[in-house]
Amino acid sequence: MSQSKEVDVIIVGAGLSGLSAAKRLREHGVSVLVLEARDRVGGRTYTKELEDCGWLDVGASYVGPMQTNILGLASEMGVKTYKVSSKGLYVFFFKGKALKYPDQWPHSNPIVWLDCNNMIRELDHMSEEVPVEQPWTAPKAQLWDHMTAQQWLESVCWTRAAMEWGRQFVHSVITVEPWEVSLLWLLWYVNSAGGVDSIWELEDAAQDSKFVGGSQQISKKLAERFEGSIKLNSPVVDIVQSEGWANVVTKNGNQYKCSYVIVAIPPWLQAQIHYEPPLSANKRQLLQKMPMGSCIKTQTYYKEAFWKEKGFNGVTATVDDTMLVGDTIDDTHDDSKYPALTGFIMASMAHTANRMTKEERERRTLECYSKYFDSTEALKPIHYEEFNWMEEAYTGGCFTSVCAPGVLTKFTSEIRSPHGRVMFAGSETATYWCGYMDGAVSAGMRAAGEVLYKLDVISQAHIEVKQESSDPARLPATVFVRHAPSVGGLIKTASIICVVTLGTVFLWKYDKHAINSLLTRGFGLRNPFSWTRNIF
Repeated sequence: MSQSKEVDVIIVGAGLSGLSAAKRLREHGVSVLVLEARDRVGGRTYTKELEDCGWLDVGASYVGPMQTNILGLASEMGVKTYKVSSKGLYVFFFKGKALKYPDQWPHSNPIVWLDCNNMIRELDHMSEEVPVEQPWTAPKAQLWDHMTAQQWLESVCWTRAAMEWGRQFVHSVITVEPWEVSLLWLLWYVNSAGGVDSIWELEDAAQDSKFVGGSQQISKKLAERFEGSIKLNSPVVDIVQSEGWANVVTKNGNQYKCSYVIVAIPPWLQAQIHYEPPLSANKRQLLQKMPMGSCIKTQTYYKEAFWKEKGFNGVTATVDDTMLVGDTIDDTHDDSKYPALTGFIMASMAHTANRMTKEERERRTLECYSKYFDSTEALKPIHYEEFNWMEEAYTGGCFTSVCAPGVLTKFTSEIRSPHGRVMFAGSETATYWCGYMDGAVSAGMRAAGEVLYKLDVISQAHIEVKQESSDPARLPATVFVRHAPSVGGLIKTASIICVVTLGTVFLWKYDKHAINSLLTRGFGLRNPFSWTRNIF
């Protein structure tokens, strides 16, 4: 066991959140040491280099124009972005058929479109009632937190297609089944990202762009600024606080002394550390009740982008339980080299895939693409890659941690609460863009601000760093989309019209003189039904 020299702050985790915290602290003259369990920096951003296919992001990769924290950091590091391809038809695979659409919302018939639209707008409207900073204070917090997303979908959807699309939406954004997550937590997550459209769409939304060369290089370039202050292969096992200092111990027995600690790792990993004094009972309960989502990310490379030749943009969505891949998106590089499709195996299907061999997962993935794009060319890749985030010891899943029913209202006020000299960061602690790279950056800067405030370097008003447009605005919708009726509303309106019409016809047929007299005296109409004499 060795003892290191003392530093002002020790940061646990060298992902975007931990490194962003280190950056802000260093800019204020505070000495830092970053301890990372893995043999690399970047956390949930991980870029591989392939000999024949160039670079690929096997972790977080997409960014939108509203995500100014990560975009600002990338710009400072000299990392550029390029637009994700969205030109062409979208595919929604349902009941064994590949349905083609000009946008991402399935509308095989008007009733399904109305049902999907109502479900989306209801989700949006309800999410606006959930405060992003304190979601447990929402007017209907108790009701919504004790309801699963699945229960809500069953209460609001009239058609199976809308129900399945809602399930697929949950798969796509948080990689769990809708019956596993609290409705309140889902509403908060949606609001923290600016609404359903902001999360789901490509252009001008969360999947608008990628980073040229991969997202991990942001962390790598940032880490270069801390040469000698980052220790890899150093999982933290103990954080012991005493009056005026804290002692951090790694698995290999090294000890490091500091004034403050920032823990910037996923919630369930925070619970693996031994704290002295112990975490509060509610904090520990919270960390135990925030599991990670389940996802295997695949990349399949081809000689030609056959999907583009057939008029598709490469974006598909499915909830068919016979299909392994739930989502796909075009992953061709900005220079049009290396045509590729990224596929996501998510939620329950990811658990099924865990029992398969890699060869079987590849075969099933290719079969999915062949059916989605109606092409045998999909069966002829030149290379296949996959990364199972559930196998990562220091991540345990992807994309983010979620809350089961009843957790948010009971425990989640603890998510950002300091524990003595220990502050907490990580994307899950972000106010906006939780679970995204942008949220990781803002959470790291906020945790650093808390330390700077305790060190009397900044005022309390400057703990949070507000970027221009960092609070996501909702994407505009047309008047018709905003005010289109639900299926239930349409049926109700049609029923009222039908009853009134039939009642009028009945009365007219059996007592037309009484109705004529009533309308003439009441409304001053002369022969009000004269136009009907040739009808009845």
